[in-house]
Amino acid sequence: MLLEESYRLIVETASEGIWAIDEQGLTTFVNPALEEMLGWGPGEMLGEPALRFVEPESLEEAQRSLRACEEGIGQRVELPLLTTAGRTVWALVSANPLHGPCGEYAGALGMLTNITAARTHAGEGSHLAAIVRSSADSIIGMSTSGVIESWNEASSRLYGHTAEEAVGRSGPQLLSRDPVRSAARVARAAAGEDQRQVASEDVSSDGSLLEVSLTISPIRDAHGVVVGVSRFARDISWRKRLEGEMRHMDEHDWLTDLQNRRRLIVELDRCLAYAARYERAGAVLVLDVDNFKLVNDSEGHAAGDMMLKHIAEVLIDCTGDADLIARLGGDEFAIVMPDGGERRALALAADVRAKLAVQTEGAISLSVGICLFTPQRKLTADDILAAADVAQYEASEHGGDQACIYQGRSAETLNWFERIRTALAEDRFLLYGQPIVDLRTGLVAYHELLIRMLAEDGSIIGPGEFLPTAERFGLITEIDRWVTEHGLRMAVRGLPVTINLGGSSIGDAQVLGLVHEAVVRGLHPPNVIFEITETAAVSRLAKADTFARTLVEIGCELALDDFGTGFGSFTDLKHLGARFVKIDMEFVRDIVSNDTDQKVVTSIVDIAHSLGKQTVAEGVEDAATVTALKMRGVDYAQGFHLGRPQLMVPGAPVALGA
Repeated sequence: MLLEESYRLIVETASEGIWAIDEQGLTTFVNPALEEMLGWGPGEMLGEPALRFVEPESLEEAQRSLRACEEGIGQRVELPLLTTAGRTVWALVSANPLHGPCGEYAGALGMLTNITAARTHAGEGSHLAAIVRSSADSIIGMSTSGVIESWNEASSRLYGHTAEEAVGRSGPQLLSRDPVRSAARVARAAAGEDQRQVASEDVSSDGSLLEVSLTISPIRDAHGVVVGVSRFARDISWRKRLEGEMRHMDEHDWLTDLQNRRRLIVELDRCLAYAARYERAGAVLVLDVDNFKLVNDSEGHAAGDMMLKHIAEVLIDCTGDADLIARLGGDEFAIVMPDGGERRALALAADVRAKLAVQTEGAISLSVGICLFTPQRKLTADDILAAADVAQYEASEHGGDQACIYQGRSAETLNWFERIRTALAEDRFLLYGQPIVDLRTGLVAYHELLIRMLAEDGSIIGPGEFLPTAERFGLITEIDRWVTEHGLRMAVRGLPVTINLGGSSIGDAQVLGLVHEAVVRGLHPPNVIFEITETAAVSRLAKADTFARTLVEIGCELALDDFGTGFGSFTDLKHLGARFVKIDMEFVRDIVSNDTDQKVVTSIVDIAHSLGKQTVAEGVEDAATVTALKMRGVDYAQGFHLGRPQLMVPGAPVALGA
């Protein structure tokens, strides 16, 4: 079901606030009722830590509830929440854990009832009675034998019976599809047993079935004697549907509704296990659209999206029921054939290419890479996708519109992929720091962290040798997380640093989680500047904007790197929260003699300063360049003249001179 349908489902079925968070505690979804309750505009809460909206004096209680959800235990807790107007809204929060496809904790889903009036209106009687009356949950009081003695309005809405119709009747007989089991639960509660989060099928007044979550507890008097039984019931039919929709969105591509890379890896692992057990052969095809960037640039992103949807339809039409199809990202697709060897894989590739050529009159062509797997080849899902990607790259390099089978001819590329993965697993990376000097004082203000890989023989490998492969095969995000984690450790010890992030890491929840953890450990947030390239920021403007706002709220800074190379720059500067603008070295190296470079740098400085931002010049290699930059008002500079990158020694930051 599409995202728009999910929103419709929520709006139509939920009258209370709905709040979903991920495993890092960051908000992934809120419904309009919750936004209205707290006064936030559409989308303003997304990406924000849930704890940000809790009154400070209740943070500890909220954190306890989140930890309980992480352990798989649902929670009901009253919390004071902050509104945009600075007021406090009390909410009864019922939170339950969400789980991923492999059973791992994937966040929590909460239902929130506004109980502010119930807490403050003295004329409504006791606080507990007010909550019972205002609760959206069915709350029923019964005798120890199961006879209904009290019945709130939510019970009438859920079951269809009025209080007059229900009071005095047997709860198990009136409400449950299985009265015998229900009576047994009442008996256990009467004996003192507390039963929480019990899944049950109840029956409404018209005979329809209801999926509910029950909490059945003993009611004790002042002496601890059980004098009755309380029965809390919540309709979870909509929640199960919503969880299913959210799981679908998490596992499928938003544009084509094909499986995404994450889900494909899980399914491919299953196929490999099947192949090994039953000695079957299969294949993985990676398909890339030739000249897709040209279509996007010349006809616009809408045309590109339509093309991708059409390709997805052709793939579905050409494949069998047992085949798996995914969009890996961008213009790259994959097909997993659980059964079939080289002949069938090549035939499928030819069929897809031929149908696209006919339907689009040759406007769309594909480069296809194929990796065969057999019980004898002990390869992981990542290995196979990487090999197929290498073969696809070869097909593209040879002119495109063809299929290529991986046969080890590009073993060097695949070898780099394996070396990088192993280095990540063995923590074999180093950080070097290059000083960034304040041109007004001549003092080192920050150190830009630059990564190197430690080879198996102990030699040091420069980033130009391994980062392109890491970017191509999706390992750059893991590398960025490694740099962030170790860079934050240095910053916690007091060293101001700048950390570079690739485009795929913009908005990465794990990066933000590392920053939050560092703050807890004592990080002074202004000691950290995150650098993203101008082109990456512009291509992911919405994510970059949200990412920047989150960092600024934490207290960290953002720098726009390689500024001037894209020159959508000036119009996009105002939308981003970057406080630093790094002038690309292309405009710095010849600034002493090149009139055009002088004018470009002057323009960048003037506009940056007018927007309240500071500038950093890269690639400074002599004293004359420093003088020219100072004359034009550049704030900071870096380059070999001011300090070469030096190894950052673990345990204590190295003091680098200017």
